[in-house]
Amino acid sequence: MPAAILYPAEQSSMPSGLEAMDAELKKLITITVIVKLTIFILIISSYFLLASNMYYNNAHYGFFPHQNPDFFSMLKSWDAGHYLSLAENGYPDGVTESTAFYPLYPLLIRTVGSLFLGNFLAAGLLISNLCSLLAIVYFYLLVKKLYNDTVAFTASLFMLSFVTFFYTSLVYSEGLFLLLVTAFFYYFYEKNFSPCLFLSVLIPLARPTGILVALPLFGYLVAEIWKSRKVDDLKNGILLLGFITGFSLYLGTMNYCTGSFFSGFDAEYLFFPHNSLNNLLQPVSWFQGNFLNIQYSFNGYTTSILNRVFFGFFLILLYFIYKHLDTMLFLYSLALGLIPALSDSFMSYIRFILVIFPIFIVLALRFQKNPYLIIIPSAMVQVLLLTAHTLNYWVA
Repeated sequence: MPAAILYPAEQSSMPSGLEAMDAELKKLITITVIVKLTIFILIISSYFLLASNMYYNNAHYGFFPHQNPDFFSMLKSWDAGHYLSLAENGYPDGVTESTAFYPLYPLLIRTVGSLFLGNFLAAGLLISNLCSLLAIVYFYLLVKKLYNDTVAFTASLFMLSFVTFFYTSLVYSEGLFLLLVTAFFYYFYEKNFSPCLFLSVLIPLARPTGILVALPLFGYLVAEIWKSRKVDDLKNGILLLGFITGFSLYLGTMNYCTGSFFSGFDAEYLFFPHNSLNNLLQPVSWFQGNFLNIQYSFNGYTTSILNRVFFGFFLILLYFIYKHLDTMLFLYSLALGLIPALSDSFMSYIRFILVIFPIFIVLALRFQKNPYLIIIPSAMVQVLLLTAHTLNYWVA
């Protein structure tokens, strides 16, 4: 069985909300700002000094046919184009690839964009960077609560250096999702019900995997009932209803905007892997299709060796999460790491596992004495992948 559940501690004596800022957290915020500035310096340098992939570069202008190719259009490539198009135009009629993207992030972009005179790109960049900065803060406070400030600082450095962390600085929903889930777990362990309930409604509106965050909460409730034969705290049951409410709001939004509750799920079939939860029922076919009957490439859409290497990396770390962290964090990692992998063809997997924040905790626990053995090579790979993404080559 996984390690025993770490039941949330009593409310701490620190002020409600964010704890008083300590020296390590101040240092971490400074490092995070420097990392983000470095990301944009690398984007600018790559654009002006290196050749872009013009095939994909031109393909992205379909979202914005009125815009001529320039530096700013480079920041609208891949998923960013979908989010900005949704913010500007709403969900299209029928089922398109954009229909697969969840509504919270584009809604925030549209709302904040009104403060920027309709500049949705600036709004998206602001939201992503502010959210991911706050996510680092909440992650630090969460790990500090579970362990200490040293482990928290090291774990945060592992997150900052992770190979796809740069997506939290772009118009992608990773930064927003990381903020929502790290804040949710932080307030859960603080037994601060109101922000937990608010976040439980928002999380399923942010990404397809948002509803999966309810699974560790459900596991916590089952363990609570198994241990005491009763539910001691009905508030945790209400949190489950919060996730159900958020997911219902998503379905209602899709029905209102597209005419079908399930148009977002139908849109998954338009992508290369034909993502579907039905794949979970065919594990043999999944294994054959993803490991045996393919022609491997370094980082192709569905044939990437890189994605499969990181899946193996995740499975190894999942064992240590099982051994060293509590059941809530183990189930969170299990749900958000395995279900996306087993339901598709590893497309974008190295980006998806960025939000599985417990992996950075166990890395900090295992490499506390020599963290830079992991941090330095990971940061170097992040630079390479960021450069490739900037030049419109497929990364994740």
